[in-house]
Amino acid sequence: FPLITTVVSEKYGFYHVGLFLIDESNEYAVLIAANSDGGKRMLERKHRLRVGEEGIVGNVTAHGEPRIALDVGEDAVFFNNPDLPDTHSEMAL
Repeated sequence: FPLITTVVSEKYGFYHVGLFLIDESNEYAVLIAANSDGGKRMLERKHRLRVGEEGIVGNVTAHGEPRIALDVGEDAVFFNNPDLPDTHSEMAL
């Protein structure tokens, strides 16, 4: 999975790409791969987001609809992550 995040980051010029999978209990979206330094710190901490509750990823996992926030400062469900301080836009599929 790490290769996927690196290829997507390089092809589209994203500074961070993270790949989440839903855990067996369907309670958390668990980060399983990331290309950025901040993402790697998150992997070390076993970063996860509660389905339906935390951030854009949590929102998408609950509703099954992709979401794009062109300006995360204006998005009501954005989760401000200190490991990713340069985030201005976010997309979850």
